[in-house]
Amino acid sequence: MLRLGMYLDDVDVVVPREAVRVQRQLVEGRSEMPSLHQAADSWERGKWRALGVPEDHIDNSWGKLHSLRLLMRLPQPNNKNALAPLPNEYLLLRRGLRFVTAVRESARQSIQT
Repeated sequence: MLRLGMYLDDVDVVVPREAVRVQRQLVEGRSEMPSLHQAADSWERGKWRALGVPEDHIDNSWGKLHSLRLLMRLPQPNNKNALAPLPNEYLLLRRGLRFVTAVRESARQSIQT
C-alpha cells in the first residue's frame, strides 16, 4: 500500500474516496461481482465534477487507479451509437476499498498523535 501511495498524488486519493462513497455497498461484504447495470448506475451517482478537480485530471486519475487494479473499467454497452460520446465507467474493486480504508486510518492516526 505504501508503494501505491507514493505513486498517487493528492487528487488521485480524492477520486477513489468518491468511488467508495458511491459503490461501497456493491463491494463490501459480497463474494460475487455486482451486475454491470448496478455498477454503471452507481458510478453515475458520483459527484465527480463537485470534487473540484479538472475533468482531464479525473480521467487521468481513473487511468492510474485502473492500472493499479483499484478500479475495473466497465465494458461499454453494445447497444449505443458508435459516434456518441461514451462515459468512462468503473467498478471499485475490493483492493481499492482496502486502499481508501488504509489511507483514512493512517490519516486518523497521524491526527491523533
